[in-house]
Amino acid sequence: MSIQSIRDNSQSVLAKTIVGVIVVTFALFGVDAIIGYSSNANNVAEVNGNEISTYELNRATEMLRRQILDRMGENADPSLLDEKLIRSRALDSLLERQILLQDAEEHNIYTSQGRVESTIMTTPGFQVDGVFNPAIYEAAVRNIGLMPREYKSQLALDMQVQQPQSAIMQSAFMVSSEVKQIAELDRQLRNIAYLKVKTEDLLKDIVISDISAKEHYEANQQEYMTPELVQLEYLELNRSDFMSKVDINDLEIKQLYEQEVERYKQREERRAAHILIEIGKDTDEKAAREKMDEVLEKLAAGESFESLAKVYSQDLGSAKNGGDLGYAERGAYDETFEDTLYSLSVGQTSEVIKTEFGLHLIRLLDARKLEIPSFEDLAAELEQGLRFQKSEELFVEQADKLQNDSFSAGDLREPAARSGLQIQTTELFSREGGKGIAENANVVKVAFSDEVLTEGNNSDLIQLGNDHVVVVRVKQHQPAKVKPYDEVADEVIDLLKRRRASQQAQKLGEQLLVELREGKSTEQITSDYGFEWNIVDKVGRDQQELDPQINEAVFKMPKPAVGEKSLDGLIMPNGDFAVIALTKVYEGGLTEISPREIEVLGRMIANQLGRYDFQDYLLNLKQQAKIEKY
Repeated sequence: MSIQSIRDNSQSVLAKTIVGVIVVTFALFGVDAIIGYSSNANNVAEVNGNEISTYELNRATEMLRRQILDRMGENADPSLLDEKLIRSRALDSLLERQILLQDAEEHNIYTSQGRVESTIMTTPGFQVDGVFNPAIYEAAVRNIGLMPREYKSQLALDMQVQQPQSAIMQSAFMVSSEVKQIAELDRQLRNIAYLKVKTEDLLKDIVISDISAKEHYEANQQEYMTPELVQLEYLELNRSDFMSKVDINDLEIKQLYEQEVERYKQREERRAAHILIEIGKDTDEKAAREKMDEVLEKLAAGESFESLAKVYSQDLGSAKNGGDLGYAERGAYDETFEDTLYSLSVGQTSEVIKTEFGLHLIRLLDARKLEIPSFEDLAAELEQGLRFQKSEELFVEQADKLQNDSFSAGDLREPAARSGLQIQTTELFSREGGKGIAENANVVKVAFSDEVLTEGNNSDLIQLGNDHVVVVRVKQHQPAKVKPYDEVADEVIDLLKRRRASQQAQKLGEQLLVELREGKSTEQITSDYGFEWNIVDKVGRDQQELDPQINEAVFKMPKPAVGEKSLDGLIMPNGDFAVIALTKVYEGGLTEISPREIEVLGRMIANQLGRYDFQDYLLNLKQQAKIEKY
């Protein structure tokens, strides 16, 4: 049975049963479950079978958006941002990250738990007076929408990706003779003269007949099409809109506080130290256990755990601190590691255990209960949490109702009345998207789908973000059509005039080059044609006063013989033709460059080469990967 047949017979017993199953699924599992049935609406892409969800893209987009605004400074204007471009770049970043993760796993590249912990503990943003602060860390992580365990997991993946990237980039190098040669070329200066044959000067004498313009129009009508446009009506639900609509009383908050107090009584932070011997391609388990036996023997002989950790532990982040990992609650470590840690008494050392990172010897340095905050300290947070929970429940309930009501309705008026929502309207937009909800790729895709555009149905719920959904319906559709000739005549004539002017400019410019090569001087060219030469002495590779195209061309021209000149011409982006004469080259000297500057330049060039190597490596991985964007 098709969806359309269900819609057409939505009052039948069978249809009501099917709709009922959908509603039950939605009520049990929330918005994501019902959306999940609609093709790939809850995912945006797939890399070799691994999906990238809308949630991941939304989060990556928001994080990139924040980074851009931060770089723009205090007076940043969000309205200046191109949201589509930001979303596109965020998706590209997620695709590349997934490709690199798969490559790292294929090569058995992983990140040890100790390195992750050490990175967190040494991050300045998580410290107070140079010391790691768990409260600040947790608050910072939650502020970006993650739980501490999620953050650690993401950080581990990021570090896993960075390992091969760093290895490739750091493998590039330059020998000193090459660096000196590049430095000499970089400091080279050139004397030039150039003129431009400008299309603007030729336009006034060019006449395009109406017949020619119409012939071009008739032969290229696809260039003069109006885009296909739709205008949507939509109903929108956002969980945040329900935050102010839920009722919270003091008794509920006090009950939550009492529950929180009981949880705090059970919570404990443990300060662990460990010695890690990694198991990997360079060290098998037998060799790792032999190394750990050495540690155990020395520990039994009276050497301190701290000193042994500094010598033997392969968790470089914590080794320098005697293996100290700092205080952490449950949920911070690998399950095996954590179970062992919480079985110890203060000062006790564990047996050797094995995790995915290798062999560990763990010592419990300290354990402390968390201080129970006062009701006043927690009240606002508890109220906010309860309000969030209730608004979430109300949102799911209303989204359930909206999905059910709009499924079989012939328009949005009845669902709007039942849900107390206002029907909103978009501007007309094309398949490229538009403003408001039309910025969302899923909305655009659904708007132009057969079910919504051709069959005239209400859409299923479309997820715009976390706890944010819409139902859309086409209000107006304007098919693509050829613009009337009279409407585009001026545009066509201007295009043809500029093309012809550019052709004439090129022809004249090439004639000038021929005459110069035959021996005419630049002064004679000026006398014969009236062109003025621009004389620029000692042009560098980054001459700001020059057009970048001319600057680039100048340094591709061969060095002229003494008393001669090298000649070249090029078509500029606007259709002008530039004629260039290179008259002298000044070789770059190294007398003013210190050995230290040569060393720094060498590192800069090697870093750049490393980036090129990595980009080539990534491009190869992309070409081999099966990438699908929904």
